[in-house]
Amino acid sequence: MAEAQCRHHPKTRASCRERTTRSIPAEVWEIHKETIKRLFHQRDPELSLKEIRERMTIEHNFQPTTKQWKIQLSRWNLRRNMNLSDAAQILWLIRDAETRHIDRQVSFFDSEKTREDIKNYLKKTTRVKSEEELLQHVIDPLTRPDYITFKDLLPPSAAEGGGTHVRQAPVMVPISHEPRHQPTQPPTTSVDAHEYVIVSPPSDPRAASSTEDIKTSAWVMEMLGCVPESEEAEHHLKTHQFLWKCCEACIYLGQDFTVEGQQSINDAAEIYEQILILEPVESLTVLNNLRALFDAYGQRRITDRIFAVALKAAEARIRVDNPITQSIKFVSMIPEQGSRTGPAAYDISLLKNIHRRFADTVGNLSKLALTAQFHVAWALAETKQYDEAKEILMHLQIPCETVFGPCHIQTIGCIATLARVYHATGQSISAERLLRETVIARVEERFSSSHPYLWEAKNRQALFLIKLAKTESDPRRKKLYEENAEDILRRILELRTRELGANNPRTTITFIALRRLLLRQNRREEANTLSQWCAYLAAPPGLRVGLLSWIVDVDESSRSGWLRRTPEAERSEDADRPAEE
Repeated sequence: MAEAQCRHHPKTRASCRERTTRSIPAEVWEIHKETIKRLFHQRDPELSLKEIRERMTIEHNFQPTTKQWKIQLSRWNLRRNMNLSDAAQILWLIRDAETRHIDRQVSFFDSEKTREDIKNYLKKTTRVKSEEELLQHVIDPLTRPDYITFKDLLPPSAAEGGGTHVRQAPVMVPISHEPRHQPTQPPTTSVDAHEYVIVSPPSDPRAASSTEDIKTSAWVMEMLGCVPESEEAEHHLKTHQFLWKCCEACIYLGQDFTVEGQQSINDAAEIYEQILILEPVESLTVLNNLRALFDAYGQRRITDRIFAVALKAAEARIRVDNPITQSIKFVSMIPEQGSRTGPAAYDISLLKNIHRRFADTVGNLSKLALTAQFHVAWALAETKQYDEAKEILMHLQIPCETVFGPCHIQTIGCIATLARVYHATGQSISAERLLRETVIARVEERFSSSHPYLWEAKNRQALFLIKLAKTESDPRRKKLYEENAEDILRRILELRTRELGANNPRTTITFIALRRLLLRQNRREEANTLSQWCAYLAAPPGLRVGLLSWIVDVDESSRSGWLRRTPEAERSEDADRPAEE
């Protein structure tokens, strides 16, 4: 009877099948990961999961089950369909480009996504009904997954055939047959030297009138980063004249033309008094621009002299208790990056009060109020109150882009400070991405590739990469971060040594960062001979016979001060000097 029942009720194939499926070790999956990713992202033609499985079986004898495939693809976050968070991030990027009138290409796993894709997503999903509801799911618009990328393109009228937006270097007026940035006198290493040598004067000031010199000074144009779309050049004549005179002073004093340099400072002081009366809304922005530009050139001493005359003019014209005067005094206290002195004891409550006074009198979206609010965030970041600083900076970016412009130094400085806050709070990946995709991209749009302001941004990127390498557990990614950082630092060190001089403080900062990186990798011989490599770069081309063998025969007294240090002295100074971060 039992046998008859068994014949009438046979066991199912599933219950009779022998369970032979075995787990596949993670190491085996990793071997095939790059191949699987390449097949998964293939677009012409696009392969289904079944086709990918067949290819891997035939070509690599790799035969996971369908369930194993789906689990592993989920672990690797490989997918073709957007989820709610992805759609929100992509919509934010599209809306951001529309607000700034930019033609932007947004990609999801290397596949371009448009507004039409967002509309299709909203039709299918039941979680949100409109774009406004979708945007509420953007927690941090600047922190995106790696598979969501974007590229800003030129409008059709701006370039033939479209293409990536790359700013060309400004056209320079030929004014001299001397080599670019070749000093007329050898660099001095004296402690009492009043300035650092950076560029040769555009012409002999004793042989040309001041008016003619302004018209033909290509070096000043280059220092300002003047491009046809420059906000200062088009809209604010007085602020542009002020910056121009400051750059003239920098050039003249750097070449020992003391009388002409002091005259340029005096002219700048008179123009700044006119700004305080006629264009007070620009009075703080122009000083922030000046500090950012001159710090990139390593010209802190002349910056301090100019700020002193600006503060004196403000105290005389608009009184000591005026919020503009108080803001100038605050900016004057900011130490140079990489300085041995720590941050000043900033009065945060005073800075917040200055912001409130500007907001109440000229409006919350005025240039004065936005600049004062940035000062608050910057001081909070310097005093390690990162959460409050981050909150202010995240809400300050769009107003700055609207009021100043996306490529204005004030806007760039706001975003760069936010990247620094991300970096300080352990969000190094977001910090590096923000710096690379936004800050450096906008600096390249505003300045030529030979401008020190761009070198400053890239030097900061290298420091972020070094921080990423310190916390990375994967040896391959750690090596990649360190190699990228080293490539950037070597290039910036070469440019700064040749263009700004071996004794320039910005050159020294890059030198120390690169040397520490080499020592961390136990490449002591390269680290200890880095000074020789820099001395070779600083030497005139005619003396570079036999490459670095030139170092053996050169007179030690001809080297710049920090290049004459012994490896032991350098190591001792490294221990005492605070890192720029």
